[in-house]
Amino acid sequence: MIALLKAVAYGWKQEQLADNAKKISEAGADLFNTCSILTGHFSSLGKSLNQAVTQYNKTVSSFEHRFIPRAQKLKNLGVTSTKDLPGSLEDITVQAKSADIPDIPS
Repeated sequence: MIALLKAVAYGWKQEQLADNAKKISEAGADLFNTCSILTGHFSSLGKSLNQAVTQYNKTVSSFEHRFIPRAQKLKNLGVTSTKDLPGSLEDITVQAKSADIPDIPS
């Protein structure tokens, strides 16, 4: 009888281990899918940041080459103001870092 009870206990333990292994596998697949989605979000965000930097730099260039000279002409014609024009605006030279994700073998 003791041997039978030990065999049943062993069987339950094995079933519980198999159930836990299945849950771990499902959790791992879910984590991998979430990682894949998050990587896509980071990639999209990086592209958007780089586009924003490019647009900012174009706007600064336009401001410096088109707007400031025209405003300076007004000042040279005698328009007075309590404020001065800015000396310059700096380009942003830093680009968003791209993630270096290694390939995961299947």
